[in-house]
Amino acid sequence: MITLNQTKNYLQFANSDYDSLLSEIIAYSIAHIENYVGYTLSETEETNIFQGTGRQWLSIPRPNITEISEVKIDDVIVGSTLYSIKNNMVFKKDLWEKSYIIQEGMRMVDYNIQATYKYGFTYPLISNPVNNGTVPKELQYVALEIAKKVFINSGTGQQMKVEGGSHMEAKFNYEYYEIKFGEDLPKELKKILNKYKR
Repeated sequence: MITLNQTKNYLQFANSDYDSLLSEIIAYSIAHIENYVGYTLSETEETNIFQGTGRQWLSIPRPNITEISEVKIDDVIVGSTLYSIKNNMVFKKDLWEKSYIIQEGMRMVDYNIQATYKYGFTYPLISNPVNNGTVPKELQYVALEIAKKVFINSGTGQQMKVEGGSHMEAKFNYEYYEIKFGEDLPKELKKILNKYKR
Protein backbone atom coordinates (compact mmCIF):
# COMPACT_ATOMS: atom_id res chain seq x y z
CA MET A 1 0.00 0.00 0.00
CA ILE A 2 2.85 2.36 0.91
CA THR A 3 6.63 2.02 0.67
CA LEU A 4 9.36 2.55 3.22
CA ASN A 5 10.83 5.42 1.21
CA GLN A 6 7.42 7.06 0.92
CA THR A 7 6.85 6.75 4.67
CA LYS A 8 10.24 8.15 5.56
CA ASN A 9 9.66 11.13 3.29
CA TYR A 10 6.26 11.69 4.89
CA LEU A 11 7.78 11.52 8.37
CA GLN A 12 10.75 13.63 7.24
CA PHE A 13 12.98 10.95 8.69
CA ALA A 14 16.12 10.12 6.72
CA ASN A 15 17.94 7.75 9.08
CA SER A 16 18.08 4.23 7.60
CA ASP A 17 19.00 2.60 10.94
CA TYR A 18 15.32 2.18 11.76
CA ASP A 19 14.10 0.77 8.45
CA SER A 20 13.12 -2.54 10.06
CA LEU A 21 11.16 -0.76 12.77
CA LEU A 22 9.38 1.49 10.27
CA SER A 23 8.57 -1.54 8.13
CA GLU A 24 6.77 -3.04 11.14
CA ILE A 25 4.83 0.19 11.58
CA ILE A 26 3.84 0.17 7.90
CA ALA A 27 2.63 -3.44 8.13
CA TYR A 28 0.66 -2.58 11.25
CA SER A 29 -0.90 0.47 9.58
CA ILE A 30 -2.05 -1.59 6.59
CA ALA A 31 -3.45 -4.28 8.89
CA HIS A 32 -5.29 -1.58 10.84
CA ILE A 33 -6.92 -0.27 7.64
CA GLU A 34 -7.92 -3.74 6.45
CA ASN A 35 -9.31 -4.60 9.88
CA TYR A 36 -11.41 -1.42 9.80
CA VAL A 37 -12.89 -2.02 6.33
CA GLY A 38 -13.37 -5.73 7.03
CA TYR A 39 -11.35 -7.35 4.23
CA THR A 40 -8.03 -7.18 2.42
CA LEU A 41 -7.68 -4.40 -0.14
CA SER A 42 -4.88 -6.17 -1.99
CA GLU A 43 -5.70 -7.97 -5.23
CA THR A 44 -7.79 -11.03 -4.35
CA GLU A 45 -10.08 -13.57 -5.99
CA GLU A 46 -13.36 -14.25 -4.22
CA THR A 47 -16.58 -16.19 -4.78
CA ASN A 48 -19.78 -14.79 -3.37
CA ILE A 49 -23.53 -15.26 -3.69
CA PHE A 50 -26.09 -12.57 -4.49
CA GLN A 51 -29.79 -12.12 -4.95
CA GLY A 52 -31.31 -10.86 -8.17
CA THR A 53 -32.07 -7.15 -8.35
CA GLY A 54 -34.83 -7.17 -10.95
CA ARG A 55 -32.61 -4.75 -12.88
CA GLN A 56 -29.74 -5.01 -15.34
CA TRP A 57 -27.09 -4.31 -12.72
CA LEU A 58 -25.74 -6.37 -9.87
CA SER A 59 -23.57 -4.51 -7.36
CA ILE A 60 -20.47 -6.18 -5.89
CA PRO A 61 -19.43 -4.48 -2.62
CA ARG A 62 -15.70 -4.62 -3.25
CA PRO A 63 -13.30 -1.98 -4.59
CA ASN A 64 -11.86 -2.07 -8.08
CA ILE A 65 -13.46 -5.18 -9.63
CA THR A 66 -11.00 -6.15 -12.37
CA GLU A 67 -12.25 -9.48 -13.64
CA ILE A 68 -15.20 -11.85 -13.37
CA SER A 69 -14.17 -15.40 -14.16
CA GLU A 70 -17.53 -17.11 -13.69
CA VAL A 71 -21.18 -16.39 -12.99
CA LYS A 72 -23.76 -19.06 -12.21
CA ILE A 73 -27.51 -18.77 -11.76
CA ASP A 74 -29.03 -21.79 -10.02
CA ASP A 75 -25.72 -23.61 -10.66
CA VAL A 76 -25.94 -22.98 -14.43
CA ILE A 77 -23.01 -21.04 -15.92
CA VAL A 78 -23.93 -17.74 -17.57
CA GLY A 79 -21.95 -17.05 -20.75
CA SER A 80 -19.44 -14.21 -20.36
CA THR A 81 -20.83 -12.48 -23.47
CA LEU A 82 -24.06 -11.83 -21.57
CA TYR A 83 -22.56 -9.55 -18.92
CA SER A 84 -19.88 -6.87 -18.45
CA ILE A 85 -18.20 -4.99 -15.58
CA LYS A 86 -18.63 -1.26 -15.04
CA ASN A 87 -18.13 0.78 -11.85
CA ASN A 88 -18.05 -2.31 -9.61
CA MET A 89 -21.32 -3.52 -11.10
CA VAL A 90 -22.04 -6.49 -13.32
CA PHE A 91 -24.35 -5.43 -16.15
CA LYS A 92 -26.43 -8.08 -17.88
CA LYS A 93 -28.07 -7.76 -21.30
CA ASP A 94 -31.37 -8.75 -19.74
CA LEU A 95 -32.41 -8.58 -16.06
CA TRP A 96 -30.89 -10.22 -13.02
CA GLU A 97 -34.25 -11.69 -12.15
CA LYS A 98 -35.32 -12.10 -8.55
CA SER A 99 -35.96 -15.68 -7.53
CA TYR A 100 -38.01 -16.61 -4.49
CA ILE A 101 -38.10 -19.51 -2.06
CA ILE A 102 -40.77 -20.45 0.44
CA GLN A 103 -39.36 -20.93 3.91
CA GLU A 104 -41.52 -21.58 6.96
CA GLY A 105 -44.52 -20.25 5.09
CA MET A 106 -42.71 -17.04 4.13
CA ARG A 107 -41.79 -15.93 0.61
CA MET A 108 -38.14 -14.87 0.61
CA VAL A 109 -35.75 -13.64 -2.08
CA ASP A 110 -33.32 -16.40 -3.05
CA TYR A 111 -29.55 -15.91 -3.18
CA ASN A 112 -29.17 -17.95 -6.35
CA ILE A 113 -26.49 -15.99 -8.22
CA GLN A 114 -22.88 -17.04 -7.64
CA ALA A 115 -20.01 -14.95 -8.97
CA THR A 116 -16.25 -15.49 -8.88
CA TYR A 117 -14.32 -12.26 -9.39
CA LYS A 118 -11.04 -10.45 -8.76
CA TYR A 119 -11.00 -7.19 -6.89
CA GLY A 120 -8.59 -4.90 -5.09
CA PHE A 121 -5.33 -3.12 -5.72
CA THR A 122 -1.74 -4.15 -6.30
CA TYR A 123 0.51 -3.27 -3.38
CA PRO A 124 4.06 -2.09 -4.06
CA LEU A 125 7.01 -3.89 -2.51
CA ILE A 126 7.86 -2.01 0.65
CA SER A 127 11.47 -1.74 -0.57
CA ASN A 128 10.55 -0.07 -3.88
CA PRO A 129 12.04 3.42 -4.20
CA VAL A 130 8.76 4.63 -5.72
CA ASN A 131 5.20 3.47 -5.15
CA ASN A 132 4.24 1.57 -8.32
CA GLY A 133 1.07 0.02 -6.87
CA THR A 134 -2.50 0.83 -7.83
CA VAL A 135 -3.76 1.81 -4.36
CA PRO A 136 -5.70 5.11 -4.55
CA LYS A 137 -3.91 8.19 -3.21
CA GLU A 138 -6.56 8.66 -0.52
CA LEU A 139 -5.86 5.19 0.92
CA GLN A 140 -2.11 5.82 0.78
CA TYR A 141 -2.74 9.03 2.70
CA VAL A 142 -4.67 7.15 5.40
CA ALA A 143 -1.87 4.58 5.70
CA LEU A 144 0.75 7.33 6.00
CA GLU A 145 -1.29 9.21 8.60
CA ILE A 146 -1.75 6.08 10.68
CA ALA A 147 1.97 5.29 10.40
CA LYS A 148 2.73 8.84 11.52
CA LYS A 149 0.34 8.60 14.47
CA VAL A 150 1.78 5.23 15.48
CA PHE A 151 5.33 6.57 15.17
CA ILE A 152 4.55 9.56 17.37
CA ASN A 153 2.17 8.03 19.91
CA SER A 154 3.56 4.55 20.40
CA GLY A 155 6.66 5.75 22.16
CA THR A 156 8.74 4.60 19.20
CA GLY A 157 10.09 8.06 18.41
CA GLN A 158 11.05 8.65 22.04
CA GLN A 159 12.58 5.20 22.22
CA MET A 160 14.79 6.03 19.25
CA LYS A 161 16.02 9.19 20.96
CA VAL A 162 17.07 7.47 24.16
CA GLU A 163 18.52 4.28 22.67
CA GLY A 164 21.78 6.04 21.80
CA GLY A 165 24.45 3.65 20.54
CA SER A 166 22.10 0.65 20.72
CA HIS A 167 19.32 2.30 18.72
CA MET A 168 19.34 -0.61 16.25
CA GLU A 169 17.62 -2.67 18.98
CA ALA A 170 14.58 -0.37 19.09
CA LYS A 171 11.39 -2.42 18.76
CA PHE A 172 7.87 -1.49 17.81
CA ASN A 173 5.85 -1.67 21.03
CA TYR A 174 2.54 -3.21 19.89
CA GLU A 175 1.04 -3.33 23.37
CA TYR A 176 1.75 0.33 24.04
CA TYR A 177 0.37 1.23 20.63
CA GLU A 178 -2.93 -0.55 21.34
CA ILE A 179 -3.33 1.41 24.58
CA LYS A 180 -2.47 4.78 23.08
CA PHE A 181 -4.11 4.45 19.67
CA GLY A 182 -6.53 1.54 19.50
CA GLU A 183 -9.48 2.16 17.19
CA ASP A 184 -9.39 5.93 17.66
CA LEU A 185 -9.08 7.01 14.04
CA PRO A 186 -9.61 10.70 13.27
CA LYS A 187 -12.93 11.52 11.57
CA GLU A 188 -11.30 12.58 8.30
CA LEU A 189 -9.61 9.17 7.98
CA LYS A 190 -12.78 7.30 8.91
CA LYS A 191 -14.66 9.23 6.24
CA ILE A 192 -12.25 7.95 3.60
CA LEU A 193 -12.23 4.37 4.89
CA ASN A 194 -16.01 4.23 5.18
CA LYS A 195 -16.19 4.37 1.37
CA TYR A 196 -14.36 1.03 1.28
CA LYS A 197 -16.02 -0.57 4.31
CA ARG A 198 -17.80 -3.89 3.86
